[in-house]
Amino acid sequence: MGTPASALTPKQVASYLMRTTGPQQYFTQAFSTLGTFNIPKNIPLDQPLAYLHIRFRGRLTVTVTFSALPPEAPQNIIQQIQIRGTHATLGSLTPFQMSGADCFALSRVLNVRGNSLFVTNSSGAYTLLPELGSPMGLGNAFFTSATSPYDIEINYVIPMGPYNVSDSEYVKYLYNSASWGQTLQVQLITADTTAFGSPGTGTFSAYGSGSGSPAIDILVNYASLGKLRNAISQAVVVRSLYPINTVIQSNGNQVRLQLLQNQRTMLVVLKTGTLLAGTSAGVSVFGTLSDFITDQEQLTVNNNPIRNLQYHSVTKEFYGWRGDTHLPQGYQLISFTDGTPASHAVSAFKGERLPGSAQFNLIANVIGAAGTNYGEVIQDQIFGEPVVAGEA
Repeated sequence: MGTPASALTPKQVASYLMRTTGPQQYFTQAFSTLGTFNIPKNIPLDQPLAYLHIRFRGRLTVTVTFSALPPEAPQNIIQQIQIRGTHATLGSLTPFQMSGADCFALSRVLNVRGNSLFVTNSSGAYTLLPELGSPMGLGNAFFTSATSPYDIEINYVIPMGPYNVSDSEYVKYLYNSASWGQTLQVQLITADTTAFGSPGTGTFSAYGSGSGSPAIDILVNYASLGKLRNAISQAVVVRSLYPINTVIQSNGNQVRLQLLQNQRTMLVVLKTGTLLAGTSAGVSVFGTLSDFITDQEQLTVNNNPIRNLQYHSVTKEFYGWRGDTHLPQGYQLISFTDGTPASHAVSAFKGERLPGSAQFNLIANVIGAAGTNYGEVIQDQIFGEPVVAGEA
């Protein structure tokens, strides 16, 4: 039998609580356009990993003004962030694979505070740009030749566990060496300036300089758990992304947008808009984001609604209000774990208990059909079962 809570000193109580180490430098990768970077150094797990922090820092010198800047530039300069590894019981997994734009936006969709973007132009003003909202983006002709160059810093914070839960819940989803060994790898894919729209031309260089290359810094943030360090068997949060296009290019009612995985599901995010034309081969970014392509988004199992939501705008307003945030334009949230002041991962939909033949679907009415429509579905899932064994 453990020590009664009333007998614990404040220092002993604190030793059971999660504290982070703060972001620590792990690797710096020189940026180049249209590159695929497999970071050659696996993430060390000498302590449980709580967050991964990625920072782009560089200069953009504009020669022709980007007059039609898409809504998720410049954070779309990173095309993909992928984390993969081999789990001791779950096998090979890719728990995180998102575009830089999605990674940047999810923090605002699911948290009170989003990620940060800083831009300094030739006037020398170091400016924190407004967080993503509705409408998103910096506005047309933000990157102009007249006020070039621009020093840019973009921060992407990636939680290993669920978004917006209490620390007492979050510790159940950390990445530890017992589960992952030293197998965790990071891959980054980059775009070029065509991700910022056409017309518009420019070149990248080192931050504060007209020469050299921008840097991508990868930082790790560990959890210090004290006596709980070896007492928790963590589950794994897996964020799956599914591109959709043809299903939202023709109007229709109760259209299946995506067949989801029969896994424990915390939430589903639908992102809709149109693709940007004229990008380089391999570069795929949203040219516009829209809340008027779909309506009446619902989650169903074998055609029976388990979230019977009727109005896109009302659903969006409710989950924004519930999470004390503002969902960016083009992003729709359906959550099983919403809570105030923090979400409740334990209330996730137990999709892993569905029969193998059951169909877990996201459906919607398509009301704004166009041949250029494009979308993404993100399913936030839990693999495995967290177990707190007791004091180690």
